[in-house]
Amino acid sequence: MNFATWPFASPANRLPAEEERWWEICYTPPPVQTLAEGYSQGCIILGGYQSGRSTLLAALKRSAQADFLVLEDEFLSQPGQDKPAGNVLYRLVSQAIWAIRERLREQPELFLRIRSRTVLEFIRWGIEKFHGQRAFVRWLDGLPDEQAILFQNMPFEDFYPTQHSLQDVQGQIEELLNLSRRLGYTGLVYLIDVFPFPTPAQMQELYAFLGWRELMHHPGLKFVIALPPVLNRQEIQSLLRDRLPILELETSPNFIQEVIERHLRASTNGKIQALEQICSSALLRRIEKMLCEELGTSSLGAWLQISQLALELLPDGDQPLGEGIFSRLFHLYLARFCPLHPDPNPARLGIWRGYQWIELDRSLYDFLQSLAHSRQPVDHHVIMTTKNNLHTLASRLRKKVEPKDESIYLKNTRGEGYTLEHYRFRFP
Repeated sequence: MNFATWPFASPANRLPAEEERWWEICYTPPPVQTLAEGYSQGCIILGGYQSGRSTLLAALKRSAQADFLVLEDEFLSQPGQDKPAGNVLYRLVSQAIWAIRERLREQPELFLRIRSRTVLEFIRWGIEKFHGQRAFVRWLDGLPDEQAILFQNMPFEDFYPTQHSLQDVQGQIEELLNLSRRLGYTGLVYLIDVFPFPTPAQMQELYAFLGWRELMHHPGLKFVIALPPVLNRQEIQSLLRDRLPILELETSPNFIQEVIERHLRASTNGKIQALEQICSSALLRRIEKMLCEELGTSSLGAWLQISQLALELLPDGDQPLGEGIFSRLFHLYLARFCPLHPDPNPARLGIWRGYQWIELDRSLYDFLQSLAHSRQPVDHHVIMTTKNNLHTLASRLRKKVEPKDESIYLKNTRGEGYTLEHYRFRFP
């Protein structure tokens, strides 16, 4: 049937008008959103894979932007990022200075609020410290003369030359918050959306940040951290020592149903009101069992992906899809949304199938690596073994990564060898 795909697309793949419409008619606030907004010092949002953590963080950003200077940590939210200079405090102040300098450039009348010598010195220090002396000069050149003259004869002094002393933490945050308030912000919100598969460097940074007590006791500075299930609640509590509350993002069946219905109505202009119109009860039970096996829970994000696939498979007519189409639906779901991809920690022997970790022994792991990195089909000559051993390895690997009745990831071309499909070197 004909339907619009934008409600199911990622934010990056929606047009601006579609994105605004999505927030208006598709988004359903989870119960924890009100709690997260109410905590003045911030909170930890803990949720399973595809539970809606990133969407909730985006909703909190939208609600806070009118009153707060909102910043985001890009290192902990992106796959395979090289570690930038400095720790969380360094990145926070650097981003804040960039946002403030741009706002002052666009609204030079705001300089009337910051004529304090101390504040002007902090601006000069921040731009030159984090962005360079040349960047400060370029910024001045873009200001009206009456604002640029405020910085004349003001030498650069590195007030906070280190990143580790308690004085540095308190001083930088206090001056940054004072500057933000003078510009009309109530305070500063720092959002941290931890990547579902963090690298060892990202994990090290996360541990250090959660245990950094001096950073989380400043009125006006709010941290909201969305964590995938890489740490359990007990580990988080041990690191935080009650400095931030922990909110569990739980999605009830009724909540999932409401979100799906909103997406279906938006996608079909109201023609489809509920998932039961396109999937039989027997099929829905099979899907529920499959998602719990793949993800350990009934995932909101996965249900939305299944809903889109069901719309694609729905034939003309009014009959919902029956249980007989489950195998095809499952295979489409795996091929499109559950690629094989490695763990960021090379010391772990195994592979991720979507969000499910599959352990492998050394021989299967090495065989998988050969398949992943080969530009041509892998035969027994490539891995220097016998034909029988090659086929045995392939058979054992299939039992680990494939559904029972079809090969999605490991393909065999007669006379050429084996190739790997739906494999990604890093998770997008």
